Amino acid sequence: MKKAIITAVSELALLRYFPVEASAREALMRLLERMVATPEQLGWLTRTMIDQVGEWQGPKELRGVFCTRFSPADGIKADCSAGEFSPAALESKAMLREKSIRSLPPATIHCLKCCDQGVIDVPGQFIKWCGCSAGIKRRQKEGKYMDELEQAARKPAKAEA
Repeated sequence: MKKAIITAVSELALLRYFPVEASAREALMRLLERMVATPEQLGWLTRTMIDQVGEWQGPKELRGVFCTRFSPADGIKADCSAGEFSPAALESKAMLREKSIRSLPPATIHCLKCCDQGVIDVPGQFIKWCGCSAGIKRRQKEGKYMDELEQAARKPAKAEA
């Protein structure tokens, strides 16, 4: 993980106002070591800081961005004021997402036997085609392949001599 942290700090140097002092970078490495639990979390934080935040606003803001997605390994949480990661911006996104989900029409299922999948699971059988329009369409599209699989599954295994 130490190598990944060194690489991440080198990449974070792309940020505007990022500290050039070696002591500040070492302190940041220690912070990341305490805060981040996995290389995947570190990668997300690095990419997000570079691609979406764009400038260094200090360790508290770095922690705040991290806390919008993950729980810090050291348990110290922080809010963020950086653009789309501020609490107000995150709440607004969540409200828009919820509103868009509520505005979707309810799913309509035409066949209660197969839930419009075209096949019915029957214990002891490979598949059973449903007689509904979805089943007819699916059998026309995939029937030969599925029938071959079913026939292969039914053939008894040849005994080896």
